[in-house]
Amino acid sequence: MNATSDLFCAVRLAHRELRGGVRGFRVFLACVVLGVGAIAAIGSLGAAVQAGIAADATSLLGGDVSARLALRPASADERRFLAAAGTLSEVTKLRAMARSGDGARHSLIELQAVGAAYPLYGAVALRPGIRIFGVEPEAANDTWLSFRAGHRVEIPLPITSADGLMAASPGAITFPIIQRLVEDILLVSEDEIRQTVKFALTRMKMLVEPSGAVAAASVMFKKVPAGLRRIGVIVSGGNVDLDFLKTLGD
Repeated sequence: MNATSDLFCAVRLAHRELRGGVRGFRVFLACVVLGVGAIAAIGSLGAAVQAGIAADATSLLGGDVSARLALRPASADERRFLAAAGTLSEVTKLRAMARSGDGARHSLIELQAVGAAYPLYGAVALRPGIRIFGVEPEAANDTWLSFRAGHRVEIPLPITSADGLMAASPGAITFPIIQRLVEDILLVSEDEIRQTVKFALTRMKMLVEPSGAVAAASVMFKKVPAGLRRIGVIVSGGNVDLDFLKTLGD
């Protein structure tokens, strides 16, 4: 459209407004004036908000920075760089498939391991009534001993089929969390671990490594306290040595 046609449309609209009398046109003019005033107020408010954010963004918005890495942890230099800007919290995420004990139900879940500074704001709380139990191999009972002693205990490097749990002592960061949230540490034998891996493979069609099967072993062999109505078990990891699988038929 050119300037002539634009002017013609404006004249037609004004003429249409005047059909209802001057009073109707006054309403139109009032709306125009108020609209201009509102636009001016919004512009002033927007400028004030932008100035406030520019001056105090950290106080107003928190100033959080999130960095993500795939398949590797942050290096020491990367941690130092991030820590220099404020409090540093580390989170490790893993996606897995959760299945019910009878295999009838399954759901995709996301497991999240967090550091001592997590969360930076607020707090994490468990639902009242939930009881948490940790499970270890009898041959690698460093956390079981530490839990009862009330402090970290170091044992000789253990030998167990659950090689992911072959630790001489519980972690300095994780052990206080265990003390705060876990009710007890349960123990399972090497044979119970083997039978659980075999049951998961032959009956549930799930390949579970020995370290990931210890929690399920505690339920299968009734190591958990009696009377629990609903039990959730975390089963993770499928890194199984072929030579170990061959022994399951013995």
